Amino acid sequence: MKQYILSGVALLALLLPSCSEDRLEIPQKGVVDFSSFYTAENAENAATFIYQTAMYGHWCGTGGSDWVWQGAIWVMQEAPSDEVYWASGDKDDHVSGLILNEFRDQLDENLVTTKVSYTAYYNIIRGCNQLLDQYQYNMIEDNDEMNAIVNRCVAEAKVTRAYVHFMLAIYWGNPPLVDKTLQGSDKPTHTPHEEILDWCVAELDEAAPYLPSKSDVNDQANACRLTKEFAYALKGKVEIFQEKYADAKADLKKVIDSKLYELVDGKDMWKLYHVAGDLCKEWVFQYNFVDDENINYFDGMYSYHFVNSTSWRYLEQYPNEVIHTGWGSCAPSKEFGDGLIENDGMDSWRRQAWIATYDEILDGKAIGGDSVLSYGSEKPYAVRGVGSNRKTTGIYGVGGYWEFKRIPFWSEIIKRDYGGTNMGSEVNYPIMRYAEVLLLYAEACAQTGDADGLKYLNMLQDRAGSKHRSTECTMAEVKNEKRWECFLEGSRYADLVRWGDAYERMKDRGLSEPAADGTLPNAGRSVPSTLDDKYGSTKYPNGTSRYTLKWDAYGPQYHSDGNCGFHQNKHELMPYPFSALSVNPNLQQNPGY
Repeated sequence: MKQYILSGVALLALLLPSCSEDRLEIPQKGVVDFSSFYTAENAENAATFIYQTAMYGHWCGTGGSDWVWQGAIWVMQEAPSDEVYWASGDKDDHVSGLILNEFRDQLDENLVTTKVSYTAYYNIIRGCNQLLDQYQYNMIEDNDEMNAIVNRCVAEAKVTRAYVHFMLAIYWGNPPLVDKTLQGSDKPTHTPHEEILDWCVAELDEAAPYLPSKSDVNDQANACRLTKEFAYALKGKVEIFQEKYADAKADLKKVIDSKLYELVDGKDMWKLYHVAGDLCKEWVFQYNFVDDENINYFDGMYSYHFVNSTSWRYLEQYPNEVIHTGWGSCAPSKEFGDGLIENDGMDSWRRQAWIATYDEILDGKAIGGDSVLSYGSEKPYAVRGVGSNRKTTGIYGVGGYWEFKRIPFWSEIIKRDYGGTNMGSEVNYPIMRYAEVLLLYAEACAQTGDADGLKYLNMLQDRAGSKHRSTECTMAEVKNEKRWECFLEGSRYADLVRWGDAYERMKDRGLSEPAADGTLPNAGRSVPSTLDDKYGSTKYPNGTSRYTLKWDAYGPQYHSDGNCGFHQNKHELMPYPFSALSVNPNLQQNPGY
């Protein structure tokens, strides 16, 4: 159920004192009493703008001419991974994601994805700083109620700003720490990585007491509001990245001991990333989406980039529930799909909720009594022709599994977009769920030899219906569980880098991607494409055939050795964009670029 808490219209002007004609009638020449501007209502409006700016930045990036046709931050967080093929139409389609997914040598200062992400993050910080220029903690005297509201709004801005600086530090290492509104002449320089993380921890610790908590486990209104528990959860996550595991355990345990969050039942896992699961008891924080017909979403806060990215491509007929347009970008790798089934079992709740098999695409699918994929009386073609000549049948970048976790449903499409080419979704933008809190706590326990983490690993595994159940809390067990649980949640690249596993897991990215055209020369690398008539003469009622996987070679003419794949001492960080370097002589490019 949606909670209509945040306004859909940005009120940037309310961040700064403004004057209308009636306010020009001042009581004494040259003297203005600004106290009337610092009201709880204006502080609330300013905080609303922060939420809105942050959600816009995550959905779209910056807008304008630098569109990333899948949402820049989403692509930057998900594409550089060993778990997905950034599919689309072919090797040259939506290259802003493929460059990251395969670590092509075009990953440089001119890549629009990293440029827009970097700019979007600093746009969010600018909005926070504009609020904090006007409002500070405990600035309202003789009005405790109003002071509490202002304090909460200040804390919301500071938590948002800390979260964004944390993301910048993960992806760029030592970006400028910007804690004030910059003037045109300001040229901030790099801030050491650890200094940024220390600052984030201090800001979160200071903000937490001024934030509300949920009233109970089912309180939806505060699931889309920054809370005390989210501040502690984020603080614990930062401390994990600092390898301050004892501190992280203490902060994450505060969230667990609050008993304000629970895992949803296994049969309901599929709902988590859909409207049916928005603001449920497992969400620690989501940005709440509320449609506003006054906003032109093509130029503004809009999610159709994400919708097209997560929808399927090139099915001849689609199940009734899912939309019929999109780019099919984040297809699970064959290794991931095979591994999830091996770890969990085909019938686990998590496998059913996260990915769809080829047979489920064709035959339909029900989870826990809920029909989630269905057809009418006629069954579909599985796929249709793609590739340079469009004569073969297949889907580029699909290894036999389709992501189901974040597939857009018709029922979630903004009604005024219904049936259009670009359709936005009413699904909220996720930031953190309780499962991640438990995994971070288990990791802190594993790093400190504390067996208490085991019960939380088991809690996740039992909920998932996994056939694998940990018997000890080790880093190997934590890594294994997090890989399956946090698929497509923006954590894989950052985790592999900080664990020191990125090179081994991603050094061969781009050397063996799925190809739809079976005519490519054999280079000794086998890759999947959806080809072949699986059942020969067996036909569905409408006379079409079923298809299955055939393995073809991916020729080296696409990527010569060394021009793709994760490179050590380079790809642990993203490149600073030329647009930032060219105007700020105090910025230096990251190593290797």
